[in-house]
Amino acid sequence: EDATVRYSASEAFYNVAKVARGGILPKLAEIFNCLCRLCTDVDPSVKDGAQCLDRLVRDVVTERRDFDYSSFVPQLTTRIRVLNPSVRQLVLGWIVLLESLPQVDMIVYLPQYLEGLFGVLASENRDIRHSADVCLEEILDKIRSSAAERPARAQRAVAEAASTVARCCRSGERRPEDNYVRLISLHWLLEFVKLQVDLEGGSLGSGAPGGSPGEVPVSSSDPSTQSSSQRLRAVKWLPPRGGTQAQCATPEASSRRAEGGLRQLVPKLLAGALYCLDDGEAEIRQNAEQANAALRDAARSLGGDLPVEPLANAVLDAMRDGVDGQKRSHKVLLKCFGWAELLLSRCPARVLELPVRDQLLDAALLALQRPEEEVASASLCFAARLAASSDRAAPMAEADEAGAEAEEEELKNLEKDEDLFARICRRVFRLLAERPDLLTNRGELVVRRLCDGVDAERFFATAARAVLAEKDKVFARHLVQVLNRGLLTGRETRELRAKLQAEAARCAAGHVPAVGSLPLLLLAAWVHCPVSSLALSLWMHWFELSEELASRLTRSEVTEELQDQLQEFVELLDSPVFTNVRLQLVEARRRPSLLRTVLHLGALLPEERALRARLQVVETALLLDRLGEACPTSNASAPIATSEARAWILRFDAAADAHCWKENLF
Repeated sequence: EDATVRYSASEAFYNVAKVARGGILPKLAEIFNCLCRLCTDVDPSVKDGAQCLDRLVRDVVTERRDFDYSSFVPQLTTRIRVLNPSVRQLVLGWIVLLESLPQVDMIVYLPQYLEGLFGVLASENRDIRHSADVCLEEILDKIRSSAAERPARAQRAVAEAASTVARCCRSGERRPEDNYVRLISLHWLLEFVKLQVDLEGGSLGSGAPGGSPGEVPVSSSDPSTQSSSQRLRAVKWLPPRGGTQAQCATPEASSRRAEGGLRQLVPKLLAGALYCLDDGEAEIRQNAEQANAALRDAARSLGGDLPVEPLANAVLDAMRDGVDGQKRSHKVLLKCFGWAELLLSRCPARVLELPVRDQLLDAALLALQRPEEEVASASLCFAARLAASSDRAAPMAEADEAGAEAEEEELKNLEKDEDLFARICRRVFRLLAERPDLLTNRGELVVRRLCDGVDAERFFATAARAVLAEKDKVFARHLVQVLNRGLLTGRETRELRAKLQAEAARCAAGHVPAVGSLPLLLLAAWVHCPVSSLALSLWMHWFELSEELASRLTRSEVTEELQDQLQEFVELLDSPVFTNVRLQLVEARRRPSLLRTVLHLGALLPEERALRARLQVVETALLLDRLGEACPTSNASAPIATSEARAWILRFDAAADAHCWKENLF
């Protein structure tokens, strides 16, 4: 068509609209579509005519108070997603106009156009970004001001817009303009949490509407010409933990919470805050930290009334890899495990329900494969606490068994979970079998964290049974090596070592160990790795058994793997945990099996200097024994000469008992 025709048509309709005024409103949707096409015209005169016509139509709409705006807002929602800058500028002008009209409550329609408005912030046109920034700040100010005057309206607006804000926090990261979308979205997220906390705490109305202490106004200038600190309002508040929960007990706050509130808001916003924790821009990361902290405080204020499944879903979504397989950073995963721990501590029974429990456990096992040790440690700690919570939940369920059918069904579920720890261990061991590198790099970490989280004795009993049932003998051997190191050197297994040594001492005194006792169970599983069996039997002072094992090793082929294990064992033999065994070498004449064990080890590792040094100690001890036989009087210790010395020795013995030095050393 000719540009002159389009201009003449625009002029003709302008004259009609000037006379008809309100008569054109029934056709406003068609008129607005035409305006959107005309404002993109290549002819400048047509665009000018469209602008004149647009101003007239706005005046007509402003005059009428009975216009059905609900049918017109969807037009704005559709057109705001058009990328043409002229159309976007036109739509923004209409949104600002309707926001200014007292007869129009644009907050009601906020969910329809808010996402498109955030999308305009990523426009390449500086003027349009500025206009969208101003418009968003005006809308947020209106929500803040209505919170003091009409709290139900403000809460409804926050609840309906929360999902949109969270989605905008997860907008793409392809251009600097996209960063600005996430920055402003995080600002809205923080304001929403603050408003909801104030609404449920009854603290609104104490100051100026919409204001909050410690805020710096957001600059509405163009993001490309302003610093990051000028673009975002720095929210300096933190809701009081104790006061908020107490204030929520008022009838009005309880009513608002029943309608929705924090319980529905926190899961919606959490996904957006977690997504931005590993953003490429430092200020976005900083504000995401603030948002995450604010959401945690809000969740804590709910006590045991947390929405477990929605929160768990938000956490699981944040832990999954991003677009194109992009791995989530360790910071995001650690925060996610922090939320999982919060859910488990506040609502253990609901976290243990299916499918939440299995989904969180799957995520923990997946995180165990991450290269960051901090993440792997957090995943193991959570898995152990999940099992410990299951143990605590089972007796509680048994106490309530006389309840209704629903409670009985819950009890059955809990009874199924009584051995949850064993199932967790089996899944961890299966993962280690599939990933040998994990067994090498993370095996001892698995032992330490699971022992620390539940109970060392229970873990090793479970691990021993798993080894006995393992069909892959190579994996069983390598797993026993890891378990043996953890048992003999771990800080978390100190109490278990003391218990095992006490049991071994009773056996040495003639006591027959019970069938299925832990020492016998460990030895039965340790047979998959002869060097580990030798280390365990030697450490428990079962020298006859260690002699037999060492003798069999001398008759076997010394492979490279066996030699490495033996060298590692010799290094372990010099550690503090074997101090008592080394002291027994001084009395080698009374411990012939121990002496023969060391001799066999020396034959297996003839170049090992540490073993030669031990054998020299044995030779010296035997020489002293012979000298004692030749000179019996020299065998006795020299008597203490003075009473002061005897008194000092008594004080030393008393101090040793008080400090439990023997228990700590041996």
